[in-house]
Amino acid sequence: MSQTDGARALAVRVIGQAVGLLATVLSVARARIPRRRLRAIHRRLPTGVQRRLARVIRVLRRNTRVKVSVIIAAYNSDQAGLERVIRSLDAQTLPRRDFEVLFIDDGSTDDTADRLRAFARTRPHVVVHTIPNSGWSSRPRNVGITMARGTYVLFMDHDDELYPEALSRAYEQGRIESADVVNMKEARTRGWSWGWHEFVPDPAEGARAGVPLLPMTPHKLYRTAFVRQHGIRFLEGNRILWEDIYFNVACLAQGARVAVVTDYPCYHWVATDSNNSATFGRDPDEFWAHLTRLLETIDTSLTEETHRQALLTHHVQARVLAFTGPSSLRRSDEYYERSMGYVRTLVDRYAPPQLDERLLPVHRARAELVRLGDEKLQRRLAEYDRGVTATPEVTELRWEDGLLVISASATLTDADGEPLRFRRSGSGWCRDLPEDLRSALSAEAQDLTDALARATFSLSVKGRDSRSTWRVPSEGSVRMEPDGDGGGRLVGTVTGRFDIGRTAERNWDTERVWDFAARFEALGYVAHRAVRGGHNAVALTRGRSAIAYKNRDGVLSLDVANAVRTVCGSAKPRVDDVDVRAAERHGVVRLELSAVLRDVHNDGGGRLTGEVVLGSGHRLPAEIVAEEGRTVLRSSGSVPPGEYRLKTRFNGRTGETGLTLAVTGDRAEARES
Repeated sequence: MSQTDGARALAVRVIGQAVGLLATVLSVARARIPRRRLRAIHRRLPTGVQRRLARVIRVLRRNTRVKVSVIIAAYNSDQAGLERVIRSLDAQTLPRRDFEVLFIDDGSTDDTADRLRAFARTRPHVVVHTIPNSGWSSRPRNVGITMARGTYVLFMDHDDELYPEALSRAYEQGRIESADVVNMKEARTRGWSWGWHEFVPDPAEGARAGVPLLPMTPHKLYRTAFVRQHGIRFLEGNRILWEDIYFNVACLAQGARVAVVTDYPCYHWVATDSNNSATFGRDPDEFWAHLTRLLETIDTSLTEETHRQALLTHHVQARVLAFTGPSSLRRSDEYYERSMGYVRTLVDRYAPPQLDERLLPVHRARAELVRLGDEKLQRRLAEYDRGVTATPEVTELRWEDGLLVISASATLTDADGEPLRFRRSGSGWCRDLPEDLRSALSAEAQDLTDALARATFSLSVKGRDSRSTWRVPSEGSVRMEPDGDGGGRLVGTVTGRFDIGRTAERNWDTERVWDFAARFEALGYVAHRAVRGGHNAVALTRGRSAIAYKNRDGVLSLDVANAVRTVCGSAKPRVDDVDVRAAERHGVVRLELSAVLRDVHNDGGGRLTGEVVLGSGHRLPAEIVAEEGRTVLRSSGSVPPGEYRLKTRFNGRTGETGLTLAVTGDRAEARES
């Protein structure tokens, strides 16, 4: 070994020992000194020292493993979106030493990279890396895979957010199940149905959905070693549609073991107006070329027959046959005609007649008409299907043993709001289609016997703050109701019980208001819509108030934090139920007030403390309690004689009782305002 080589080796050893010593010192400091004290020490350091220390920490971190690498592709990113991402990452319960954040800036033409570096200066676990513009999110994500130190990688969009326990829960689930992919429960800002069949507590029902990686977004944990071992990467290019699906299909093709987080919302896909994929529908040739390539990839790469058939059927129904449905009526004739050649080819290849039994009746009828090549009949069927929906209405609402019991019904209706009519066919039922469609379609395509047996109607609830949808334990059914004229209509009924006590068990207790919906699923028609109607139904249960009400949009909601409703404002005391005792002394009247809130359910465990507000300046301590099977408002205190509007204030919100309190000497009386 030359003297130069020897000196270099010695230098490397010395530097390595120094770095190791510094790492030990930092670890001991973090373990022995409270974090608040460390922050105070850090703030007193000169700015230059802070920056050098941050660089040293980054060097140390590059040589250590972490649990999760969060990879975020950024390009000309909106400041509000970036702040939302950072805010959610800062709030993670997984310690910062256990995860890293890799922002890969795709050659932004604005100050995005500078803004990201500003975030990173005070966050040693955040790394910003800039690459030449690639035109799509695939290249930045692939660079992130190469850089990642995490056992798992997670891909985030630059304007979405994680829920606080997302990383810790998903990582732990992956560790326990030795999973290659962790499919995390995901919420979308808009709509009710995202992941409805996949993020369910019952593993057997989730398995019946067919593919454990649906929905096929990249917002999951992927084991880094698995991805690297099999060379799984996002397809790169300037315009790549469904790159997320290709990535997930590649994971399935390599036999990925999948765990699913169903009991906690992990990822919020925030709805914004900026979406590159939305531009693909403008050019039919481009769109159908991408879809053809996707179906070919699914068909040739998946050897697990269950996954292959489930995915092909899903995309054929949702993208190919759905194109000939009501949405086609909004297309120009030129666009429609240019597209139908692709549609016929894909139906012939991936939905031949021998596979018709896999299709839902609505889609099976469309497939038969595509094979016939009669575009006039296709448009006619699209008109028939246009506007078919089911609007759930409350039929009963009550509190029972601390549970909110909701009953609702819905009827499948046409575009005019009239019940969609069905007719008998032998011992079964079929849709009452126009004669020309009836003549063109086979008897098998029109028979609904098996499909009706699989129809469902169920309740759901969505947190207004988290935007996450959950199933409400319910019993529902869909039945054909004869109309007395040889026909029938399809009616769903359901009764569910919502337990607000489970919200705390599942860490949902940060929600303030819940909105209810019901999902009517039959024959290929899906209507997941808000439950309309209802009335005030107030309860004190499990130590908190809960107020069911019809909101300003006419939809059933539940306020569990007095966010928009109050107990006494929703269940106003009546004059006859108010008892006020008064005693005057030295010009001041001592009041003892009690009011029975006869419309408030109480399971015996509810107690609220707050105030009675008399007029504009007198506040008396108050409580709402359960007494002898009744719910009672009690308050006491002293006020001058006078006439006061009676209001209450609990949980920081003032409620109008609709009563006035007249106080004169030794007498006090409640009146209607």
